[in-house]
Amino acid sequence: DAGYSAHVAGGSDDDFDDGRGEASFTLYPKPIGLQVEYTVGRGPELDPGTKIVRTKTLYGGYAMLMARFGEPEGPYGAFTPYVRFQAYDGGRKSDANAAAIVTKELEAGLEWQVWKSVELTVAYANSQRTVNWVRQDGQLLRTQIQINY
Repeated sequence: DAGYSAHVAGGSDDDFDDGRGEASFTLYPKPIGLQVEYTVGRGPELDPGTKIVRTKTLYGGYAMLMARFGEPEGPYGAFTPYVRFQAYDGGRKSDANAAAIVTKELEAGLEWQVWKSVELTVAYANSQRTVNWVRQDGQLLRTQIQINY
């Protein structure tokens, strides 16, 4: 929220077209893999000129390229380096004012499946987000341990 409340035209969710189409593709890494997902549609979004929530076009998705080396049962486990780009331009309907969001993010990481039941991940992301016309740039280093049972 940028310090104001938006007017919701008509005052109910029924006043907005809210529909999306989605396409996705997955090629499992053997050893190279690819995941792609794209969404396009219409939904509520805060209009910058009038500060009124209106039905607007939205679109976005991600593409991730990865490779897999080794096996979990092998002496060093399995390694999966990846790079992922995601982008979105549209409203965030879960926000009270259906905030206008533009996101561009690039992430690179490495997953190490030490054993079949244990995975370690390290990832770095460079993110650029604009929320209600306020730009936010950031960097993120993420680590994760996952235990499967």
